[in-house]
Amino acid sequence: MQNHQLWASASHVLNDEEEVKYGVGILRTAIDELRIEHALPIDITDHWTEIVDSAAFVQSLQGCFILSASTDNDSLSQWRNYAGNDGFCIGIRCEQLFSDQAPNSRGSISIPGLTTPGWLPVIYDPQEQLRIVKDVLLKSSRKEMETLWKVTLEQIPTIPKSLEIIKGLEKGYDIMRLQRLVACLKHPAFKDEREIRFVMTLRDSPQVHYRQASGRLVPYVVLHSNAGQHPKEQRLPIVSVRSAPTVRAETSLVVTELLRSLGYDDVEVDKSTIPFRP
Repeated sequence: MQNHQLWASASHVLNDEEEVKYGVGILRTAIDELRIEHALPIDITDHWTEIVDSAAFVQSLQGCFILSASTDNDSLSQWRNYAGNDGFCIGIRCEQLFSDQAPNSRGSISIPGLTTPGWLPVIYDPQEQLRIVKDVLLKSSRKEMETLWKVTLEQIPTIPKSLEIIKGLEKGYDIMRLQRLVACLKHPAFKDEREIRFVMTLRDSPQVHYRQASGRLVPYVVLHSNAGQHPKEQRLPIVSVRSAPTVRAETSLVVTELLRSLGYDDVEVDKSTIPFRP
């Protein structure tokens, strides 16, 4: 709040040891099933297999940065695992943060655009994961690539109209989609977190910073920084701050004073309703 910033950490250093790796496993299973089902031409399934096995795809996963949030603002497991029983839950208006994309919480889960930064719902059910991955793989990017290629040629007319360049551009586009896709697939054991994620890549924010956490170095990128603008415009879209079940009674008053000193004078402050005693 002091810097009016949020940080997204590199996916390969997050708490889940299988982070991203789990999603790659689902991706491989989906490709294998599509091959067995003859749902795609052989050359297309070979194309997807080649991408997943490529060094470029592996490298892209290391350049994936994630800001995690939960749709549950008063979860005992979240307080215990991430706030040490005496932390805070900061409520953010997602639709005003970087993107107008928000997770679809009704009916069957859908995945919004996978080529630009945005909020993605984390999928925990293995069957739903396979369905969504197959859906992405079945949708050809050819039309989108033709549009992108046309715009590129208009901007840089000196580029040779080479088939190899078009294929290279298409491969890069597909890697970008799969990179974000696997980032929102997690092991079912984490389903109680009810997580949504804002996913960015080095392509979106090439400036990487480093911080120390629990004896290890964590690469991160800054997602929101409006330094130099009017104080009211610098603020993050924070709507509430909820304190953990075990905090002292006067904490809400102190938090309110802190918020006002930083320009957040319209933020709702309250305390967890969970009757927990450590």
